[in-house]
Amino acid sequence: MESEIKKSRKPSIALGVFAASFIVSAVCWFFCDFKNRNVFYFKAFDSKNLYTETEYTVKPQDKVRTFVDDLILGPMTNRYVRIFPQGTRAEFCHSKDGNLYIGLSKEALKVSSESLGIREGCLLLRENIVRNFTSFNKIYIYIDGESVFQE
Repeated sequence: MESEIKKSRKPSIALGVFAASFIVSAVCWFFCDFKNRNVFYFKAFDSKNLYTETEYTVKPQDKVRTFVDDLILGPMTNRYVRIFPQGTRAEFCHSKDGNLYIGLSKEALKVSSESLGIREGCLLLRENIVRNFTSFNKIYIYIDGESVFQE
């Protein structure tokens, strides 16, 4: 008789744990601010196709600057090619009158087999920004203070 009571409690305990975890998840989904999704586009080493990586972040004050910084850091997957060589950083990133101005450090000029060329990297950086932010008319990219791209 006692073992029958223990057996009948197991499904109710599992159901209670499931219900509690569902409620906690629902509360976090509605009230926590973890809904800012960034989609990054990279090329693979073995293909010319574009592949995506998705990252969820807390909404920052300057969304575009944070997006550019995360994109320049490179992909999380080692099968994808970095847009710019390792060590590249955004020196400035600001918008004015519907134009976006991005200044990259001189490390972006280094030639690397693990990153794209300057022109291709700028095009992919532009494509990432255009697909994630629709409010910019033109994008200007500078490397070490020199204009290298505008479109």
